[in-house]
Amino acid sequence: MAAKQHVRLGDLLIDEGLITHEQLESVLAQQGKTKKRLGQLLIEMGLLLEKNLMGSLAKQFGLQLLSDDAF
Repeated sequence: MAAKQHVRLGDLLIDEGLITHEQLESVLAQQGKTKKRLGQLLIEMGLLLEKNLMGSLAKQFGLQLLSDDAF
């Protein structure tokens, strides 16, 4: 059985068209200074909505994201 390859969040966000490579580079530089998580910085910088981050994180880990309607 082959191991599932881990996709980095930044690469996934670029592939989904949610951020650009340039935006990722900018956020990664900021992350090195602040030690904050990538998703947190993307939201704080206004580059990504929280719901888009949640969807991408779910996809990254092979999980299904439940909508608010499910509760």
